[in-house]
Amino acid sequence: MLYKLARMRQEAPYELPKVCLCANVIGTVLARRSEEEIGAAVTMLKSGVGANWSVTQALQYLSGRQAEFAIELAAPDVRPALFAVHLFAKSACNLGQLGNAAPADSLDLAALRALAIAALEKRSPGLAGA
Repeated sequence: MLYKLARMRQEAPYELPKVCLCANVIGTVLARRSEEEIGAAVTMLKSGVGANWSVTQALQYLSGRQAEFAIELAAPDVRPALFAVHLFAKSACNLGQLGNAAPADSLDLAALRALAIAALEKRSPGLAGA
C-alpha cells in the first residue's frame, strides 16, 4: 500500500493537467451552463485524456487520491478551487455509489479552509486574519 501511494505521489505532476480538465467539466456542470458549454468541456476532456472519458469518469477520477496528490502541486491561487471540486466529487461518488470514495469529512473541510486562507493571505496580506 505504501508503495502504491508513493508511486501515486511520484506521478502526481503528470496528473495535474487531467485534474484541471476534469475539474473544468465538473465546474461547468455545477455552474448550470448550457448543453453546448458542457459538451465543449467534455470535448476538451476527451481530447486531453482519451475519447472514452465522460462526466461520470471525471467525477470518479476527481474523487480519488491520485487527483488529491496532483492538487497539492497546483498553483496556490487555484488549489482551493480544485480541492473544493475534489471534495464535491468525493461526496457525490459516495452518495451516488460511483466508487469507494469516502464522503468529505471535518479534516477535509479544515484542509479546504486552510488552503483558502493561504490563497487569500497571498493575494491580500493581512486580510485573511481579519
